[in-house]
Amino acid sequence: MSSPIRWFLGLIPLALVLVAAGSLKQGAVEQDIGTRGGASLQSAGYDWARLEPAGRDAVLKGEAPAPEARPAARDVAERVFGLRLVRDETTLLPEQKPFTTTITRDGNRVTVAGFVPPGPTRLALLDGVRKAFPGLAIEEQLKAARGASAQYLNGLQFGMAELAKLAKGQLGLQDQTISLTGHAETIEIDDAVRASLRALPAGFILGRGLGANDITSPAIRPYLFNAVRGERDLTLTGFVPDQKVREDVLAFARRFFEGDRVVDSLQLGLGAPEGFLAAVRGGLQDLSRLMPGASLSLSDKSVALRGLALHGSARDQVMAALRGRLPSSFGVTLDINAAPAPPPITVMGECNFLFQDLLARARIQFDTGSATIAPESFGLLDRLVVVVRRCEGAKVEIAGHTDSVGSAESNLTLSEARAKSVVDYLAQAGIAGERVEARGYGASRPVASNETAEGRAQNRRIEFTVQ
Repeated sequence: MSSPIRWFLGLIPLALVLVAAGSLKQGAVEQDIGTRGGASLQSAGYDWARLEPAGRDAVLKGEAPAPEARPAARDVAERVFGLRLVRDETTLLPEQKPFTTTITRDGNRVTVAGFVPPGPTRLALLDGVRKAFPGLAIEEQLKAARGASAQYLNGLQFGMAELAKLAKGQLGLQDQTISLTGHAETIEIDDAVRASLRALPAGFILGRGLGANDITSPAIRPYLFNAVRGERDLTLTGFVPDQKVREDVLAFARRFFEGDRVVDSLQLGLGAPEGFLAAVRGGLQDLSRLMPGASLSLSDKSVALRGLALHGSARDQVMAALRGRLPSSFGVTLDINAAPAPPPITVMGECNFLFQDLLARARIQFDTGSATIAPESFGLLDRLVVVVRRCEGAKVEIAGHTDSVGSAESNLTLSEARAKSVVDYLAQAGIAGERVEARGYGASRPVASNETAEGRAQNRRIEFTVQ
């Protein structure tokens, strides 16, 4: 006969097996309910909610983005097959008023902070930030909250597009108010951002909720450049964007104001308008044809040239030429008159002295190997025109000379052609043809050694002599 004690002890392992089997079955049931319930909530758009099963019952948890979302999510959970009872422990996201989000760009980092609606809106915002600032490090400091306007994403997407144009800055959205501060690298960017801020999306206003709406460029606005011609100097003031442009401006000034001292008082500053260097070059070229006291000034994209031309033809040429040399986006103001004619010279020796003085300070330049007068010599030729006019009744020889490079025949031909080009320039200024004579001497009358580059440069010259 079996012992009762042994029979009871044999039941213990069987009970343990049954308990383990029940636990395994309950765990599988809970896992199944949790998986199917989470999928149902997700597909219904309630990814903020989660089910925590306990047997065939479950607790619904999470922060609802709106009051009506709580019963709607509970209804979805209660329809999960196999779920007996759902206990609702969801809460409502706190409402934030005012609802504020900021996006800050500083160097290669972008920080997104403040409040954001949860779920798809948050994901869409962060995706928009990555697209607006590709390659930059994104730091998220967002908190989920209720209270955003229906146009929340639209406002931020508009603002991000403008912030992305700036070197650094901050975008703020406070309810329906957009604020933007920062620094633009050029005046064109500055102007473009300001223009966009005057055309906000419907329903938004521009305000100062997170700081002044102040877009600045590194350079002082307006971007200024000035050149003033003195008796024997040229003074440059204002701004240039970098050292390379500064060197280009100085080289151009020395070329067009040969023999004058160039006083460099320029400062470096970013923000030059597009076409700045071309405008400066064109303006200096025409300033070189005006008398001492004349000035060139640039203010952003406005150019003003003021002064006296040496004669009427020079005035007309300058007024027509400058507009054609400026970039199309620049405006121009011209205040140029012809100077009164100086008194005539009766002593012919004085005429020769004035010719020699002018040609000692600068030489008439031609394009290499040709008889085309270089533009930098127009100002010098205008001054020579005045002297020829003053020497009433005198006949002037215009003599062309070359260095010894090349054949004697080709040098003679080139020297004659260059002298004739000068005569043609004088004729355009109203000097009668019978008063001037073009002669070419080739390399037959050097004034320096042709063995050096400097000497050859001196030998390539035009001389004016009263006959």
